[in-house]
Amino acid sequence: MAAALDALGIAHSHLPIARRGFNESASRHAPCQTTGTCKYCPFGARYSANNYLDEILSWGQHSNLQIRLNSAVQQICMGSKTTASGVTYVDKTDGQVKHVEAQRIVVAAGAIESAKLLKRSKNEFWVNGVGNDTDLVGRHLVTHPYFMFTAKQNGNNNRLLQPEMNFPTLCSRHFDSEKEQASGKFLLVNPPGSPQIDLAKLMQQGFTRREVEAAILAPTVFEMHGMVEVFGEPTNYVDNHNIPNFMGLNQTVVNYTEDSGFSARMAQIQETVKEIFRAMDASLLGKPSISWRADHAACTVRMSVNEKEGVTDANLRVHSVQNLYVCSNGVFPNIGAVNPTLTLTALALRLGDHLNAVDRASGGGA
Repeated sequence: MAAALDALGIAHSHLPIARRGFNESASRHAPCQTTGTCKYCPFGARYSANNYLDEILSWGQHSNLQIRLNSAVQQICMGSKTTASGVTYVDKTDGQVKHVEAQRIVVAAGAIESAKLLKRSKNEFWVNGVGNDTDLVGRHLVTHPYFMFTAKQNGNNNRLLQPEMNFPTLCSRHFDSEKEQASGKFLLVNPPGSPQIDLAKLMQQGFTRREVEAAILAPTVFEMHGMVEVFGEPTNYVDNHNIPNFMGLNQTVVNYTEDSGFSARMAQIQETVKEIFRAMDASLLGKPSISWRADHAACTVRMSVNEKEGVTDANLRVHSVQNLYVCSNGVFPNIGAVNPTLTLTALALRLGDHLNAVDRASGGGA
């Protein structure tokens, strides 16, 4: 695939992944050892927020930090229109409704649950839910449709086998560009199951060397996967159902209609993919398989300068509320074509700097 992209003048690179490297920071987790078992990293090198929370607790760096498990937050409480006073939650260990007072609240429950929490926090000051006077909370839901193209190569003369890693490593962000913005940016990746030749399985089944050689050289099925940007529409939204789920939170209502221009955009992407497969000496097999499984849900509490056009400001603060913030994919105005984790991490660090600056300005310290 890399050779085909080079031949067509299409840029490509490694797929970024958040993982621990070599540095001077103390950690219980070893740096990445490139084991290929990345979905279940045996070293804890792949980024997972719970690892760092465990470290903070075990090192005792923040004596005022508590993590309350089995606590399903039901509502944000407001002392006034502009000030949040705390939250109520159900303690699943005893079934009791409890209250926590707070000088500042940061909602970090993902794009769907963050929006649902704001919407069900109805009170005398916010009759439609906190931050929802303009009926924008939960709206403009955006996800990444995940597409999968398949092609058959005439023969596997290069003896290519399944990649070592169990996640995509080669990607092209060539079409994740301003030029493609109007139609929808897209990302292409070489998936871990392509080509579909499992050498270990052939050996386990007792194939002879000659049979293995024949299987490797035979016409081979390749895949190319990717994600495409779709655009937020106010009619696409999430809301609270009145039936609770097993965690004690309201089930989710999703209203979503495919963008009217999506089929035409996928036809354009198909032509690009067909050219790449042709450069790989492979023929495209039919139309893509497309998954609408809500990958990277975003944009439900969008940032905006004008509070009539969004829910949060540039510092992730809910418009008109002095001490309530949302840190999730929900604040993205749009999501582009790529995985949002690193962008969200940058926003979280930026929010921390902002809150520290606010504390220093008020004389409260960092």
